[in-house]
Amino acid sequence: GNHRCSLSGRDLNREWIRPDRHLYPEIWHLKNYLKHLKFVEGRNILMYTDFHGHSRRKNIFIYGCSSKGGKTAPSGNLLERIFPKLLSEVAPFFDYDTCSWKVQKGHHSTGRVVAWRQVGIRLSYTLEASLCGGDRVDYRAPEHESDHDTPEKEMDAQGKQPGH
Repeated sequence: GNHRCSLSGRDLNREWIRPDRHLYPEIWHLKNYLKHLKFVEGRNILMYTDFHGHSRRKNIFIYGCSSKGGKTAPSGNLLERIFPKLLSEVAPFFDYDTCSWKVQKGHHSTGRVVAWRQVGIRLSYTLEASLCGGDRVDYRAPEHESDHDTPEKEMDAQGKQPGH
């Protein structure tokens, strides 16, 4: 929470229910813009995503919203799980099994929950990326690779230019 404080010393992600225009202008303007798009212009906002760094858990995962509860939510909440599932198929550090759709106590004033409840954005997420690294894949280069084994160096050795 201390990595996303405003100049007023408050956690910006806990000020979404009724943000003060002068103390939290970033939140006030974004929330009002989302509400304007949805309720004044009648646009359908498909997805809202906050991007955060997580200080304890490893890898990348998502917190979503579900009125039916957490990890064991019934199949009626399948739509909310499609984006995280697709992400897990293409991103090695993304850990679908650690995602949660339960709105935890104390998180009702976060951006994702307010976007879901007050603005009506069904696919509302917080994507958390670990500040501690990941443990799902070995991200070290194999022993035989070195700095000069990049695609650019290989193309240069062949006399080719990138994009040709």
